[in-house]
Amino acid sequence: MLSWKKWQHYEQFFIHVRGANPSLMHVSVNGRRSLRCILSADRDKLVKEVSSLFGGKLNILIKNAGTNDFSFLVNINLQSAFHLSQLAHPLLIASGAGRIVFEPSICSVVSVNTGCPIYSAAKGAQFSPKNLCSVRSCSKCCDLQYKGHSVAPWFIRTPMTEDVLKNENVVKELAYQTPIRRVGGPGEVSSAVAFLCAIFTTGQAICIDGGISTSRPESGDNNILYPREDRDQKILLYACRNCDHQEIADDNCVYRNEVHHSVAERTQVLQDVAADPTLPRTKAVTCTVCKHPEAVFFQATSRGEEGMTLFFVCCNPNCGHRWRD
Repeated sequence: MLSWKKWQHYEQFFIHVRGANPSLMHVSVNGRRSLRCILSADRDKLVKEVSSLFGGKLNILIKNAGTNDFSFLVNINLQSAFHLSQLAHPLLIASGAGRIVFEPSICSVVSVNTGCPIYSAAKGAQFSPKNLCSVRSCSKCCDLQYKGHSVAPWFIRTPMTEDVLKNENVVKELAYQTPIRRVGGPGEVSSAVAFLCAIFTTGQAICIDGGISTSRPESGDNNILYPREDRDQKILLYACRNCDHQEIADDNCVYRNEVHHSVAERTQVLQDVAADPTLPRTKAVTCTVCKHPEAVFFQATSRGEEGMTLFFVCCNPNCGHRWRD
């Protein structure tokens, strides 16, 4: 998040849209109270409140709200960005020097297994400068100094990733994938946002990713194999993340056969998947074998949203049990 002190020379401060946090309901910043709203229902309320507080003007809008709840992915990551931009449009023009910065994800640019392909698609819609221009009607707004940009970060140290980064194996794997060989910090993202808001440019998309969008690691011992369905042959494959290698699993495709028992897969593959930081994980389920209270989960990517099936892999390295929801 950008520091308030760095922006005190502005007559109005920007709105920073992020995930809802009940603890911020009564927080004051330089005498201004915070306003918590649900973007799917309260966008009008938010923009009217901002207009009344700051004389009908808005200098900067940063849109970076996101969630890993599948049912809200499109709404949070795409619809809210589009509709909030529309509503803030008059205020940004009124400021005379409006800025809007979308914050998608590096999965908008490169292939990253998020466990949910619709997340990448929704984030990707915010990344392209052409998409930015269409959202904000760039041809009309450029004459009014109304700028639009996009910043796509890779793995960043935030409260959301804090628990994951406590695992040294995860940190090592991230460093291996990243040419700069480390995890990014929030200040590096906010600095890029401040830079784009201040300079003579518009419609730009920048990756804050340590170079992962420009190269990928060589194939080797750190390769991770993901479960993947061959839709033509209806068989389950293990596909390498870093190259074109694929190998056939021992069992028939679990997505086709709708099996209700554990699938016999190689333990090493399961452990690698469980350690992968790019896959979502949850503590809301317990392993049915060892009772470990954490698991990685992913979906069958070849099926439609309505038929999506969740699969879990236990995060206990001595277990590796897999089961379906």
